[in-house]
Amino acid sequence: MEVAQAREAVRWMLATCCLRMLGGAVMGVGARAMSGPTVGPARVVGLGSAGRVSRLPLPRAQRQRQRHSQSGAAARRSPVVAAYEGVVFDMDGTLTVSNIDFADMRERTGIREGDLFTVMERMNDAQHATAMRVILELESKAAAAGNLELQPGVAQLLEMLDARGTALGLVTRNTPGAVEAFFELLEKENGVDWRPKFRDIITRHDVHVKPDWRLLRGVSERWGIGPEKLLMVGDSAEDVEVGLAAGTGTCLISGGGNEVAGGAAGPQADYVVSSLGALQDILENLEADGLGTKDRLPFIAFVDRLMSEEGAVVRGAAQSYPKLAAAIHGSEMDVSGHRVLQLSTDDGAHAKLLFSQGLNVHAVCLDGARTGLARKRGLLAIEHADVLEETSDLKGAFDAAVLHDRGGEGWKYIDDAGLRAIHAHLVPGGRLALDVPHMEDGEAGPGEALEELSRAVDRAGFVVDEVAFLHPTDDATKAAEAYYLHATKLVEGDTKVGEPSVGLNAWNDSLQRGTR
Repeated sequence: MEVAQAREAVRWMLATCCLRMLGGAVMGVGARAMSGPTVGPARVVGLGSAGRVSRLPLPRAQRQRQRHSQSGAAARRSPVVAAYEGVVFDMDGTLTVSNIDFADMRERTGIREGDLFTVMERMNDAQHATAMRVILELESKAAAAGNLELQPGVAQLLEMLDARGTALGLVTRNTPGAVEAFFELLEKENGVDWRPKFRDIITRHDVHVKPDWRLLRGVSERWGIGPEKLLMVGDSAEDVEVGLAAGTGTCLISGGGNEVAGGAAGPQADYVVSSLGALQDILENLEADGLGTKDRLPFIAFVDRLMSEEGAVVRGAAQSYPKLAAAIHGSEMDVSGHRVLQLSTDDGAHAKLLFSQGLNVHAVCLDGARTGLARKRGLLAIEHADVLEETSDLKGAFDAAVLHDRGGEGWKYIDDAGLRAIHAHLVPGGRLALDVPHMEDGEAGPGEALEELSRAVDRAGFVVDEVAFLHPTDDATKAAEAYYLHATKLVEGDTKVGEPSVGLNAWNDSLQRGTR
């Protein structure tokens, strides 16, 4: 009996040792697997005959949930260098769940479609005051309701950006009071006062309002960060438009119904996400050297040239929306923006951007469909055929007419009949500015084509002030990307219509000298 018990004890000890040895071997393999290049959690799916541990990555959705649920301390441990050095957020619908009744606001202001501030700039003083009272009343009502909510993931995203040293900004069309309510709620729910962490907080009480690209350019200059290193995040077409115009990266938070502009196709953002958590996932994994550079949009470069301080062709107001600024700050605000006839080849997108420069813009569109879409943006718009009518009631009403085109349709505006119609709609001394592509299918080379365009402008009663190739080749006889021309409507007694103007003579001389 004692011998049997002794043998049983020996067998038990041997079995125990074997199990321990096998367990150690398996754990050793597991430890080596954990130290390899695979990162993050894994699922153990079985032991092979050699005792190896197989590892499969978690599904993407589960990885995202785990990343989004990390604490601020975990985010601060991340060694990744931020791709964007600054992020500028919209507020309503982006960082907060908007609780303003915009449907009621549109009903009571009578602005059933189009951008509110754009439409209101066309109202008389009494109408504008009434609309502002409605807006302020509904905003105050929303604030008093006490039901403001943060968008899911706000605190986690801000913590991650702050930990990486990313500059933060807030740009909203709402009021300073609404911004204060947001920061109070953020502090209440997360225990952190984020106000000092935002370098810029810009509301409609400031000089520039979205989609005026001067707003983000100012942020870029104050922060010392190039626009290509800034990311504009918002839930509306205006958020994307201002970012694209300023040359920043853009992210659209989709799903709120503000992605399109008046029924037209919305501007194309660099990133489109459905939540702040999804944006955090992108920013956590975006390489710092993966952004590249961004050229200015050709239209923005054109407008910059028109509004440059050196002999400006058009002059905007200092404020994006002069009547709005006057209502907030008083009548001393500058409301001297030019009245501009914008010859459009799109659906009013460019005209809306021009409008935000403090200009009184009237869009002309090539057909009824595009005219309708421009009106849906809140713009005054008419069809080109109506401008050609002798009975047009807009004659002599504009300080400038501008045309920017890259597709070739713009040439429909500037035949002899079209130029004469434009001339009739300008005040004496009014300016004409053209930026049109060279049509390579034409028989004339760039030099000859631009000379003919200059002569046509001259025949219509303008004096040509400046002509130039945009992005020219070394040899002006080769294809040019585009032409730039600006001219002034003759005042009676100046150069006789039909004779070459001073500007055109200078152009001809420069062609002969080979300096163009």
